[in-house]
Amino acid sequence: MRNLGIPNRNSKLETRNSKRDTRHPKPGSRHPKLEAPRPETRDPRPATETWNPGIRVIVLAITGCLVLSACLRIYHLTSKSLWDDEIFALNAIGVYQLGQDVPGGRELSENVFRYYVNDNHPPFYFILLGLWLNLFGMTEFSARMLSVLINLITLPVVYLLAWQIFKDRKVSLVACLIFGFSPYLVYFSQEARMYSLLLLLSSLSMLFFLKIQERADWRSYAAFVLFSILGIYTHYYYVFLFCFQIFYWIFFGDDRVHEFLLSLSIIVLCFIPWIPVLLYQIAQKNQSDLWIRNNARGGTVLWQGIANSLTILFRFAAGESYAYPSSTWGLRVMCWVVGVLFIVILLQRPFLLRQRHGRMLTLWLLFPLMSGLAADVFFRTKTLEISKYFIVSYPAMLLILGVSVVRFRWKYCIPILLAALVILNAKALGQYYETPKAVEWRDVARYLSSTVGTDDAVLSTDAKVSNCIGFYLEKRLNIIEVPYGSTIDYILKSARKNVASSQKLWMVSVYEPYTPKLQDLSQRMEQNFPLLSQHVVAEHAIVRSFARPKD
Repeated sequence: MRNLGIPNRNSKLETRNSKRDTRHPKPGSRHPKLEAPRPETRDPRPATETWNPGIRVIVLAITGCLVLSACLRIYHLTSKSLWDDEIFALNAIGVYQLGQDVPGGRELSENVFRYYVNDNHPPFYFILLGLWLNLFGMTEFSARMLSVLINLITLPVVYLLAWQIFKDRKVSLVACLIFGFSPYLVYFSQEARMYSLLLLLSSLSMLFFLKIQERADWRSYAAFVLFSILGIYTHYYYVFLFCFQIFYWIFFGDDRVHEFLLSLSIIVLCFIPWIPVLLYQIAQKNQSDLWIRNNARGGTVLWQGIANSLTILFRFAAGESYAYPSSTWGLRVMCWVVGVLFIVILLQRPFLLRQRHGRMLTLWLLFPLMSGLAADVFFRTKTLEISKYFIVSYPAMLLILGVSVVRFRWKYCIPILLAALVILNAKALGQYYETPKAVEWRDVARYLSSTVGTDDAVLSTDAKVSNCIGFYLEKRLNIIEVPYGSTIDYILKSARKNVASSQKLWMVSVYEPYTPKLQDLSQRMEQNFPLLSQHVVAEHAIVRSFARPKD
Protein backbone atom coordinates (compact mmCIF):
# COMPACT_ATOMS: atom_id res chain seq x y z
CA MET A 1 0.00 0.00 0.00
CA ARG A 2 1.32 3.38 -0.97
CA ASN A 3 2.30 5.66 1.98
CA LEU A 4 0.26 8.86 1.77
CA GLY A 5 1.74 10.56 4.84
CA ILE A 6 -0.45 8.72 7.42
CA PRO A 7 1.69 7.54 10.39
CA ASN A 8 1.99 3.77 10.55
CA ARG A 9 1.97 2.00 13.89
CA ASN A 10 4.29 -0.75 12.70
CA SER A 11 6.88 1.77 11.59
CA LYS A 12 6.89 3.36 15.05
CA LEU A 13 7.45 -0.02 16.69
CA GLU A 14 10.36 -0.77 14.29
CA THR A 15 11.95 2.61 15.15
CA ARG A 16 11.72 1.92 18.88
CA ASN A 17 13.19 -1.55 18.50
CA SER A 18 16.09 -0.23 16.44
CA LYS A 19 16.89 2.40 19.09
CA ARG A 20 16.65 -0.22 21.81
CA ASP A 21 19.09 -2.52 19.91
CA THR A 22 21.51 0.36 19.53
CA ARG A 23 21.58 1.20 23.22
CA HIS A 24 21.83 -2.44 24.42
CA PRO A 25 23.66 -4.57 21.88
CA LYS A 26 23.67 -8.33 22.21
CA PRO A 27 26.65 -10.03 23.88
CA GLY A 28 29.47 -10.77 21.42
CA SER A 29 28.21 -8.32 18.76
CA ARG A 30 30.00 -5.17 17.64
CA HIS A 31 28.56 -1.78 18.47
CA PRO A 32 26.91 -0.27 15.35
CA LYS A 33 28.42 3.17 15.91
CA LEU A 34 31.95 1.75 16.29
CA GLU A 35 31.75 -0.57 13.23
CA ALA A 36 33.74 0.66 10.21
CA PRO A 37 31.74 1.25 7.04
CA ARG A 38 31.86 -1.73 4.72
CA PRO A 39 33.22 -1.15 1.23
CA GLU A 40 30.95 -1.52 -1.78
CA THR A 41 30.94 -5.17 -2.84
CA ARG A 42 29.18 -4.69 -6.15
CA ASP A 43 31.33 -5.51 -9.17
CA PRO A 44 31.05 -2.64 -11.69
CA ARG A 45 32.08 -4.91 -14.59
CA PRO A 46 29.51 -6.67 -16.75
CA ALA A 47 28.43 -10.12 -15.62
CA THR A 48 30.20 -11.81 -18.52
CA GLU A 49 33.53 -10.07 -18.03
CA THR A 50 36.03 -12.37 -16.35
CA TRP A 51 39.27 -10.61 -17.24
CA ASN A 52 39.84 -6.87 -17.20
CA PRO A 53 43.35 -5.89 -18.28
CA GLY A 54 44.44 -2.33 -18.83
CA ILE A 55 43.90 -0.50 -22.06
CA ARG A 56 47.61 -0.73 -22.87
CA VAL A 57 47.51 -4.53 -22.70
CA ILE A 58 44.51 -4.59 -25.04
CA VAL A 59 46.18 -2.24 -27.53
CA LEU A 60 49.38 -4.30 -27.46
CA ALA A 61 47.44 -7.54 -27.96
CA ILE A 62 45.48 -6.15 -30.92
CA THR A 63 48.67 -4.69 -32.39
CA GLY A 64 50.34 -8.08 -32.07
CA CYS A 65 47.43 -9.75 -33.86
CA LEU A 66 47.63 -7.11 -36.59
CA VAL A 67 51.36 -7.58 -37.09
CA LEU A 68 50.97 -11.36 -37.20
CA SER A 69 48.03 -11.11 -39.61
CA ALA A 70 49.94 -8.71 -41.86
CA CYS A 71 52.92 -11.09 -42.03
CA LEU A 72 50.70 -14.06 -42.94
CA ARG A 73 48.89 -12.07 -45.63
CA ILE A 74 51.90 -10.39 -47.23
CA TYR A 75 53.98 -13.58 -47.23
CA HIS A 76 54.10 -15.07 -50.77
CA LEU A 77 51.67 -12.38 -51.92
CA THR A 78 53.00 -12.41 -55.49
CA SER A 79 54.41 -15.93 -55.64
CA LYS A 80 51.29 -17.03 -57.51
CA SER A 81 50.06 -15.41 -60.69
CA LEU A 82 46.79 -13.56 -60.91
CA TRP A 83 44.00 -15.98 -61.72
CA ASP A 84 40.96 -15.58 -63.97
CA ASP A 85 38.70 -13.41 -61.78
CA GLU A 86 41.55 -11.16 -60.65
CA ILE A 87 42.46 -10.44 -64.26
CA PHE A 88 38.78 -9.79 -65.03
CA ALA A 89 38.69 -7.26 -62.17
CA LEU A 90 41.61 -5.42 -63.78
CA ASN A 91 39.93 -5.64 -67.19
CA ALA A 92 36.91 -3.92 -65.64
CA ILE A 93 38.95 -0.77 -64.92
CA GLY A 94 40.59 -0.80 -68.36
CA VAL A 95 43.84 -2.67 -67.59
CA TYR A 96 44.53 -5.51 -70.04
CA GLN A 97 48.25 -6.07 -69.53
CA LEU A 98 50.62 -6.09 -66.57
CA GLY A 99 52.36 -2.74 -66.14
CA GLN A 100 49.80 -0.82 -68.20
CA ASP A 101 48.86 2.70 -67.14
CA VAL A 102 45.66 2.76 -65.10
CA PRO A 103 42.87 5.04 -66.36
CA GLY A 104 41.62 7.63 -63.94
CA GLY A 105 38.76 10.01 -63.40
CA ARG A 106 35.92 9.88 -65.89
CA GLU A 107 37.61 7.25 -68.05
CA LEU A 108 37.81 4.90 -65.07
CA SER A 109 34.10 5.17 -64.29
CA GLU A 110 33.18 4.76 -67.97
CA ASN A 111 35.30 1.59 -68.21
CA VAL A 112 33.69 0.14 -65.09
CA PHE A 113 30.13 0.77 -66.24
CA ARG A 114 30.86 -0.40 -69.79
CA TYR A 115 32.29 -3.65 -68.46
CA TYR A 116 28.97 -4.71 -67.01
CA VAL A 117 27.95 -6.04 -70.40
CA ASN A 118 30.31 -8.93 -69.55
CA ASP A 119 30.15 -8.98 -65.76
CA ASN A 120 27.74 -9.73 -62.94
CA HIS A 121 28.87 -7.61 -59.97
CA PRO A 122 28.11 -4.12 -58.65
CA PRO A 123 30.74 -1.43 -59.27
CA PHE A 124 32.02 -0.19 -55.89
CA TYR A 125 35.04 -2.48 -55.51
CA PHE A 126 36.22 -1.90 -59.08
CA ILE A 127 36.10 1.87 -58.71
CA LEU A 128 37.98 1.60 -55.41
CA LEU A 129 40.57 -0.68 -57.06
CA GLY A 130 41.03 1.80 -59.92
CA LEU A 131 41.59 4.70 -57.51
CA TRP A 132 44.03 2.59 -55.49
CA LEU A 133 46.07 1.58 -58.55
CA ASN A 134 46.15 5.19 -59.74
CA LEU A 135 48.05 5.98 -56.55
CA PHE A 136 50.41 2.98 -56.40
CA GLY A 137 50.70 1.78 -60.00
CA MET A 138 49.72 -1.45 -61.74
CA THR A 139 51.66 -4.35 -60.24
CA GLU A 140 50.58 -7.70 -58.83
CA PHE A 141 51.65 -6.58 -55.37
CA SER A 142 49.67 -3.33 -55.42
CA ALA A 143 46.57 -4.99 -56.90
CA ARG A 144 46.46 -7.57 -54.09
CA MET A 145 47.67 -5.23 -51.37
CA LEU A 146 44.32 -3.44 -51.38
CA SER A 147 42.59 -6.63 -50.21
CA VAL A 148 45.31 -7.19 -47.60
CA LEU A 149 44.85 -3.70 -46.16
CA ILE A 150 41.06 -4.04 -46.10
CA ASN A 151 41.33 -7.41 -44.35
CA LEU A 152 43.66 -5.96 -41.70
CA ILE A 153 41.20 -3.13 -41.03
CA THR A 154 38.54 -5.77 -40.42
CA LEU A 155 40.45 -7.27 -37.45
CA PRO A 156 39.80 -4.42 -34.95
CA VAL A 157 36.22 -4.28 -36.22
CA VAL A 158 35.86 -7.95 -35.25
CA TYR A 159 37.20 -7.09 -31.78
CA LEU A 160 34.62 -4.31 -31.38
CA LEU A 161 31.89 -6.58 -32.69
CA ALA A 162 32.75 -9.32 -30.19
CA TRP A 163 32.87 -6.76 -27.36
CA GLN A 164 29.53 -5.32 -28.43
CA ILE A 165 27.93 -8.77 -28.15
CA PHE A 166 29.71 -10.51 -25.27
CA LYS A 167 31.32 -7.70 -23.21
CA ASP A 168 34.23 -10.08 -22.68
CA ARG A 169 37.76 -9.10 -23.68
CA LYS A 170 38.97 -12.69 -23.73
CA VAL A 171 36.37 -13.62 -26.33
CA SER A 172 37.27 -10.55 -28.39
CA LEU A 173 41.00 -11.30 -28.39
CA VAL A 174 40.54 -15.01 -29.13
CA ALA A 175 38.26 -14.09 -32.06
CA CYS A 176 40.99 -11.76 -33.35
CA LEU A 177 43.60 -14.51 -33.00
CA ILE A 178 41.47 -17.00 -34.94
CA PHE A 179 40.82 -14.26 -37.50
CA GLY A 180 44.55 -13.78 -38.02
CA PHE A 181 45.29 -17.48 -38.57
CA SER A 182 42.20 -18.30 -40.64
CA PRO A 183 43.23 -19.90 -43.98
CA TYR A 184 39.84 -18.88 -45.36
CA LEU A 185 40.57 -15.20 -44.74
CA VAL A 186 44.22 -15.38 -45.79
CA TYR A 187 43.11 -16.86 -49.10
CA PHE A 188 40.70 -14.02 -49.90
CA SER A 189 43.00 -11.32 -48.53
CA GLN A 190 45.57 -12.41 -51.13
CA GLU A 191 43.08 -12.08 -53.97
CA ALA A 192 42.38 -8.91 -55.94
CA ARG A 193 38.62 -9.33 -55.62
CA MET A 194 35.82 -7.80 -53.59
CA TYR A 195 35.41 -10.45 -50.89
CA SER A 196 37.68 -8.82 -48.27
CA LEU A 197 35.77 -5.58 -48.77
CA LEU A 198 32.47 -7.45 -48.47
CA LEU A 199 33.62 -8.95 -45.15
CA LEU A 200 34.62 -5.53 -43.79
CA LEU A 201 31.36 -3.87 -44.79
CA SER A 202 29.31 -6.76 -43.37
CA SER A 203 31.12 -6.54 -40.03
CA LEU A 204 30.72 -2.75 -39.84
CA SER A 205 27.05 -2.94 -40.79
CA MET A 206 26.37 -5.53 -38.08
CA LEU A 207 28.36 -3.57 -35.51
CA PHE A 208 26.21 -0.47 -35.96
CA PHE A 209 23.05 -2.54 -36.38
CA LEU A 210 23.62 -3.93 -32.88
CA LYS A 211 24.42 -0.47 -31.56
CA ILE A 212 21.09 0.92 -32.73
CA GLN A 213 19.36 -1.93 -30.90
CA GLU A 214 20.72 -0.53 -27.63
CA ARG A 215 20.27 3.21 -28.03
CA ALA A 216 18.75 5.66 -30.50
CA ASP A 217 21.85 7.43 -31.81
CA TRP A 218 21.61 9.13 -35.17
CA ARG A 219 25.32 8.51 -35.82
CA SER A 220 24.81 4.76 -35.49
CA TYR A 221 21.83 4.90 -37.84
CA ALA A 222 23.84 6.92 -40.36
CA ALA A 223 26.76 4.49 -40.21
CA PHE A 224 24.42 1.51 -40.60
CA VAL A 225 22.83 3.10 -43.68
CA LEU A 226 26.19 4.02 -45.23
CA PHE A 227 27.83 0.60 -44.83
CA SER A 228 24.67 -1.19 -45.99
CA ILE A 229 24.57 0.86 -49.19
CA LEU A 230 28.26 0.25 -49.86
CA GLY A 231 27.77 -3.47 -49.13
CA ILE A 232 24.97 -3.84 -51.68
CA TYR A 233 27.06 -1.96 -54.25
CA THR A 234 29.98 -4.33 -53.53
CA HIS A 235 28.23 -7.69 -54.02
CA TYR A 236 24.62 -8.62 -54.69
CA TYR A 237 24.71 -11.41 -52.10
CA TYR A 238 25.04 -8.78 -49.39
CA VAL A 239 21.25 -8.67 -49.63
CA PHE A 240 21.15 -11.93 -47.64
CA LEU A 241 22.69 -10.16 -44.64
CA PHE A 242 20.35 -7.22 -45.18
CA CYS A 243 17.34 -9.56 -45.10
CA PHE A 244 18.64 -11.14 -41.90
CA GLN A 245 18.87 -7.73 -40.25
CA ILE A 246 15.27 -6.95 -41.19
CA PHE A 247 14.13 -10.37 -39.94
CA TYR A 248 15.96 -9.98 -36.63
CA TRP A 249 14.60 -6.46 -36.09
CA ILE A 250 11.02 -7.60 -36.73
CA PHE A 251 11.12 -10.44 -34.20
CA PHE A 252 13.78 -9.35 -31.67
CA GLY A 253 14.47 -5.66 -32.29
CA ASP A 254 13.52 -2.55 -30.34
CA ASP A 255 10.40 -0.41 -30.65
CA ARG A 256 11.95 2.47 -32.59
CA VAL A 257 9.97 1.80 -35.75
CA HIS A 258 10.20 5.17 -37.50
CA GLU A 259 13.99 5.44 -37.32
CA PHE A 260 14.59 1.94 -38.64
CA LEU A 261 12.01 2.22 -41.43
CA LEU A 262 13.60 5.51 -42.48
CA SER A 263 17.01 3.79 -42.60
CA LEU A 264 15.63 0.96 -44.74
CA SER A 265 13.95 3.43 -47.08
CA ILE A 266 17.19 5.34 -47.66
CA ILE A 267 19.09 2.11 -48.41
CA VAL A 268 16.47 0.93 -50.93
CA LEU A 269 16.20 4.33 -52.60
CA CYS A 270 19.97 4.53 -53.05
CA PHE A 271 20.00 1.16 -54.82
CA ILE A 272 17.10 1.90 -57.20
CA PRO A 273 19.33 3.65 -59.85
CA TRP A 274 21.30 0.41 -60.27
CA ILE A 275 18.28 -1.89 -60.66
CA PRO A 276 18.12 -1.55 -64.52
CA VAL A 277 21.72 -2.81 -64.74
CA LEU A 278 20.88 -5.68 -62.39
CA LEU A 279 17.87 -6.68 -64.50
CA TYR A 280 20.01 -6.59 -67.63
CA GLN A 281 22.60 -8.85 -66.01
CA ILE A 282 19.90 -11.32 -64.95
CA ALA A 283 18.42 -11.35 -68.44
CA GLN A 284 21.69 -11.57 -70.40
CA LYS A 285 24.12 -13.48 -68.20
CA ASN A 286 22.49 -16.85 -67.55
CA GLN A 287 25.81 -18.57 -68.30
CA SER A 288 27.56 -16.74 -65.48
CA ASP A 289 28.19 -18.42 -62.13
CA LEU A 290 25.94 -15.90 -60.38
CA TRP A 291 22.76 -16.73 -62.29
CA ILE A 292 23.62 -20.23 -63.50
CA ARG A 293 20.68 -22.60 -63.69
CA ASN A 294 20.46 -25.94 -61.94
CA ASN A 295 19.57 -28.89 -64.16
CA ALA A 296 18.47 -31.04 -61.22
CA ARG A 297 14.77 -31.56 -60.61
CA GLY A 298 12.40 -32.30 -57.74
CA GLY A 299 13.80 -33.28 -54.37
CA THR A 300 17.31 -33.56 -55.79
CA VAL A 301 17.60 -29.76 -55.73
CA LEU A 302 16.69 -29.67 -52.02
CA TRP A 303 19.17 -32.36 -50.99
CA GLN A 304 21.83 -30.83 -53.17
CA GLY A 305 21.26 -27.45 -51.51
CA ILE A 306 21.41 -28.92 -48.00
CA ALA A 307 24.68 -30.68 -48.84
CA ASN A 308 26.11 -27.44 -50.25
CA SER A 309 25.06 -25.56 -47.09
CA LEU A 310 26.92 -28.04 -44.88
CA THR A 311 29.91 -27.85 -47.20
CA ILE A 312 30.02 -24.07 -46.85
CA LEU A 313 29.99 -24.33 -43.05
CA PHE A 314 32.82 -26.85 -43.27
CA ARG A 315 34.83 -24.55 -45.54
CA PHE A 316 34.31 -21.70 -43.10
CA ALA A 317 35.90 -23.80 -40.37
CA ALA A 318 38.54 -25.60 -42.43
CA GLY A 319 39.52 -23.09 -45.10
CA GLU A 320 38.38 -22.40 -48.66
CA SER A 321 41.43 -23.80 -50.39
CA TYR A 322 40.64 -27.44 -49.58
CA ALA A 323 37.95 -27.45 -52.29
CA TYR A 324 40.23 -26.80 -55.24
CA PRO A 325 41.60 -29.71 -57.31
CA SER A 326 45.20 -28.57 -56.80
CA SER A 327 45.00 -28.93 -53.01
CA THR A 328 47.55 -31.37 -51.63
CA TRP A 329 46.71 -34.43 -49.54
CA GLY A 330 48.29 -32.85 -46.44
CA LEU A 331 46.14 -29.74 -46.79
CA ARG A 332 42.98 -31.80 -47.05
CA VAL A 333 43.90 -33.75 -43.90
CA MET A 334 44.55 -30.53 -41.97
CA CYS A 335 41.23 -29.10 -43.09
CA TRP A 336 39.36 -32.21 -42.01
CA VAL A 337 41.01 -32.12 -38.58
CA VAL A 338 40.14 -28.45 -38.11
CA GLY A 339 36.56 -29.10 -39.20
CA VAL A 340 36.14 -31.98 -36.74
CA LEU A 341 37.71 -29.91 -33.95
CA PHE A 342 35.26 -27.11 -34.70
CA ILE A 343 32.31 -29.51 -34.35
CA VAL A 344 33.68 -30.91 -31.04
CA ILE A 345 34.03 -27.42 -29.58
CA LEU A 346 30.47 -26.50 -30.47
CA LEU A 347 29.08 -29.75 -29.05
CA GLN A 348 30.86 -29.13 -25.76
CA ARG A 349 29.38 -25.64 -25.47
CA PRO A 350 25.72 -25.84 -26.57
CA PHE A 351 24.90 -22.31 -25.49
CA LEU A 352 23.57 -21.02 -28.80
CA LEU A 353 19.84 -21.32 -28.24
CA ARG A 354 19.86 -20.47 -24.53
CA GLN A 355 20.94 -16.84 -24.76
CA ARG A 356 19.83 -13.98 -26.93
CA HIS A 357 23.23 -13.28 -28.46
CA GLY A 358 23.60 -17.01 -29.16
CA ARG A 359 20.34 -17.04 -31.09
CA MET A 360 21.40 -13.90 -32.93
CA LEU A 361 24.73 -15.41 -34.02
CA THR A 362 23.04 -18.64 -35.07
CA LEU A 363 20.56 -16.75 -37.22
CA TRP A 364 23.34 -14.58 -38.65
CA LEU A 365 25.30 -17.68 -39.61
CA LEU A 366 22.39 -19.69 -41.03
CA PHE A 367 19.93 -17.11 -42.42
CA PRO A 368 21.95 -16.24 -45.57
CA LEU A 369 22.52 -19.95 -46.20
CA MET A 370 18.82 -20.74 -45.79
CA SER A 371 17.99 -17.84 -48.12
CA GLY A 372 20.39 -19.26 -50.70
CA LEU A 373 18.81 -22.68 -50.24
CA ALA A 374 15.36 -21.17 -50.86
CA ALA A 375 16.67 -19.51 -54.03
CA ASP A 376 18.09 -22.82 -55.24
CA VAL A 377 14.86 -24.71 -54.55
CA PHE A 378 12.31 -22.23 -55.89
CA PHE A 379 14.32 -20.62 -58.72
CA ARG A 380 16.48 -23.65 -59.58
CA THR A 381 19.75 -21.75 -59.32
CA LYS A 382 23.16 -22.77 -57.94
CA THR A 383 23.47 -20.04 -55.35
CA LEU A 384 25.10 -22.30 -52.75
CA GLU A 385 27.69 -23.73 -55.10
CA ILE A 386 30.49 -21.34 -54.04
CA SER A 387 31.17 -20.55 -50.38
CA LYS A 388 32.84 -17.17 -50.95
CA TYR A 389 29.47 -15.65 -51.82
CA PHE A 390 28.42 -16.20 -48.18
CA ILE A 391 31.37 -14.49 -46.56
CA VAL A 392 28.78 -12.16 -45.00
CA SER A 393 28.09 -15.00 -42.54
CA TYR A 394 31.71 -15.70 -41.70
CA PRO A 395 32.03 -13.23 -38.78
CA ALA A 396 29.21 -15.08 -36.99
CA MET A 397 31.10 -18.37 -37.27
CA LEU A 398 34.24 -16.62 -36.05
CA LEU A 399 32.51 -15.25 -32.94
CA ILE A 400 30.78 -18.55 -32.21
CA LEU A 401 34.11 -20.35 -32.37
CA GLY A 402 35.81 -17.72 -30.19
CA VAL A 403 33.22 -17.77 -27.40
CA SER A 404 33.02 -21.58 -27.55
CA VAL A 405 36.76 -21.85 -26.93
CA VAL A 406 36.86 -19.27 -24.12
CA ARG A 407 33.81 -20.67 -22.31
CA PHE A 408 34.62 -24.31 -22.90
CA ARG A 409 33.10 -26.58 -20.25
CA TRP A 410 36.46 -28.03 -19.15
CA LYS A 411 38.63 -25.03 -18.32
CA TYR A 412 41.92 -26.89 -18.39
CA CYS A 413 41.29 -27.78 -22.04
CA ILE A 414 41.01 -24.16 -23.22
CA PRO A 415 44.77 -23.60 -23.79
CA ILE A 416 44.98 -26.97 -25.55
CA LEU A 417 42.05 -26.13 -27.84
CA LEU A 418 43.44 -22.71 -28.68
CA ALA A 419 46.91 -24.12 -29.37
CA ALA A 420 45.40 -26.89 -31.53
CA LEU A 421 43.44 -24.38 -33.61
CA VAL A 422 46.49 -22.16 -34.10
CA ILE A 423 48.83 -25.05 -34.97
CA LEU A 424 46.41 -26.73 -37.38
CA ASN A 425 45.56 -23.48 -39.11
CA ALA A 426 49.25 -22.63 -39.37
CA LYS A 427 49.90 -26.04 -40.91
CA ALA A 428 47.04 -25.53 -43.38
CA LEU A 429 48.46 -22.11 -44.25
CA GLY A 430 51.85 -23.65 -44.94
CA GLN A 431 50.25 -26.09 -47.34
CA TYR A 432 48.28 -23.26 -48.95
CA TYR A 433 51.42 -21.22 -49.61
CA GLU A 434 53.01 -24.20 -51.36
CA THR A 435 49.91 -25.02 -53.44
CA PRO A 436 49.85 -23.24 -56.82
CA LYS A 437 46.82 -21.55 -58.28
CA ALA A 438 44.48 -23.64 -60.38
CA VAL A 439 46.12 -22.16 -63.50
CA GLU A 440 49.38 -20.24 -63.31
CA TRP A 441 48.79 -17.92 -66.27
CA ARG A 442 52.19 -16.29 -65.74
CA ASP A 443 53.93 -19.65 -66.44
CA VAL A 444 51.71 -20.35 -69.45
CA ALA A 445 52.46 -16.92 -70.95
CA ARG A 446 56.21 -17.32 -70.35
CA TYR A 447 56.18 -20.72 -72.04
CA LEU A 448 54.35 -19.33 -75.07
CA SER A 449 56.61 -16.28 -75.25
CA SER A 450 59.71 -18.49 -75.31
CA THR A 451 58.45 -21.14 -77.78
CA VAL A 452 55.92 -19.57 -80.17
CA GLY A 453 57.42 -18.02 -83.30
CA THR A 454 56.45 -14.67 -84.73
CA ASP A 455 54.72 -16.31 -87.71
CA ASP A 456 52.85 -18.87 -85.60
CA ALA A 457 49.21 -18.62 -84.52
CA VAL A 458 47.80 -19.37 -81.06
CA LEU A 459 44.26 -20.75 -80.92
CA SER A 460 42.32 -19.60 -77.88
CA THR A 461 39.54 -22.03 -76.99
CA ASP A 462 37.78 -19.43 -74.85
CA ALA A 463 37.78 -15.65 -74.47
CA LYS A 464 38.94 -16.17 -70.88
CA VAL A 465 42.08 -17.94 -72.08
CA SER A 466 43.09 -15.17 -74.48
CA ASN A 467 42.49 -12.47 -71.86
CA CYS A 468 44.52 -14.21 -69.16
CA ILE A 469 47.40 -15.19 -71.44
CA GLY A 470 47.52 -11.75 -73.04
CA PHE A 471 47.78 -10.13 -69.61
CA TYR A 472 51.19 -11.74 -69.03
CA LEU A 473 52.59 -12.08 -72.57
CA GLU A 474 56.06 -10.60 -72.96
CA LYS A 475 55.81 -10.26 -76.74
CA ARG A 476 53.04 -9.78 -79.26
CA LEU A 477 51.55 -13.01 -80.62
CA ASN A 478 48.95 -13.77 -83.28
CA ILE A 479 46.07 -15.03 -81.11
CA ILE A 480 42.99 -16.51 -82.80
CA GLU A 481 40.07 -15.55 -80.57
CA VAL A 482 36.69 -17.27 -80.72
CA PRO A 483 33.43 -16.00 -79.15
CA TYR A 484 32.12 -17.50 -75.95
CA GLY A 485 30.11 -20.67 -76.50
CA SER A 486 31.40 -21.31 -80.03
CA THR A 487 30.84 -24.77 -81.47
CA ILE A 488 33.69 -27.14 -82.29
CA ASP A 489 33.02 -26.78 -86.02
CA TYR A 490 33.28 -22.98 -85.75
CA ILE A 491 36.58 -23.25 -83.83
CA LEU A 492 38.03 -25.64 -86.43
CA LYS A 493 36.93 -23.33 -89.26
CA SER A 494 38.62 -20.34 -87.54
CA ALA A 495 41.81 -22.37 -87.09
CA ARG A 496 41.94 -23.38 -90.78
CA LYS A 497 41.29 -19.82 -91.87
CA ASN A 498 44.01 -18.21 -89.76
CA VAL A 499 46.74 -20.85 -89.96
CA ALA A 500 47.12 -20.70 -93.75
CA SER A 501 50.16 -18.41 -93.68
CA SER A 502 51.56 -19.61 -90.37
CA GLN A 503 54.25 -22.16 -89.69
CA LYS A 504 52.64 -23.73 -86.61
CA LEU A 505 49.32 -23.65 -84.83
CA TRP A 506 49.35 -23.63 -81.02
CA MET A 507 46.34 -24.41 -78.84
CA VAL A 508 45.96 -23.78 -75.10
CA SER A 509 43.27 -25.73 -73.24
CA VAL A 510 42.49 -25.32 -69.55
CA TYR A 511 40.77 -27.91 -67.30
CA GLU A 512 40.56 -30.32 -70.20
CA PRO A 513 40.11 -33.44 -67.99
CA TYR A 514 37.00 -31.81 -66.48
CA THR A 515 35.54 -30.41 -69.73
CA PRO A 516 34.10 -32.89 -72.26
CA LYS A 517 33.89 -30.20 -74.95
CA LEU A 518 37.64 -29.57 -74.78
CA GLN A 519 38.34 -33.30 -74.95
CA ASP A 520 36.26 -33.56 -78.14
CA LEU A 521 37.97 -30.45 -79.55
CA SER A 522 41.43 -31.90 -78.89
CA GLN A 523 40.52 -35.11 -80.68
CA ARG A 524 39.10 -33.21 -83.68
CA MET A 525 42.20 -31.00 -83.82
CA GLU A 526 44.50 -34.04 -83.91
CA GLN A 527 42.39 -35.47 -86.74
CA ASN A 528 42.63 -32.28 -88.81
CA PHE A 529 46.15 -31.06 -87.91
CA PRO A 530 49.32 -33.15 -87.41
CA LEU A 531 50.29 -33.04 -83.72
CA LEU A 532 53.89 -31.90 -83.14
CA SER A 533 54.16 -31.53 -79.36
CA GLN A 534 52.14 -31.56 -76.16
CA HIS A 535 53.25 -29.94 -72.91
CA VAL A 536 51.49 -29.63 -69.55
CA VAL A 537 52.06 -26.22 -67.95
CA ALA A 538 51.05 -25.38 -64.38
CA GLU A 539 49.17 -28.65 -63.85
CA HIS A 540 45.87 -27.71 -65.51
CA ALA A 541 46.94 -26.08 -68.77
CA ILE A 542 47.88 -28.16 -71.83
CA VAL A 543 49.77 -26.47 -74.68
CA ARG A 544 49.79 -28.33 -78.01
CA SER A 545 51.47 -27.43 -81.28
CA PHE A 546 50.20 -28.56 -84.67
CA ALA A 547 51.70 -28.44 -88.14
CA ARG A 548 49.91 -26.80 -91.02
CA PRO A 549 47.96 -29.46 -92.94
CA LYS A 550 48.99 -30.13 -96.48
CA ASP A 551 46.67 -28.94 -99.21
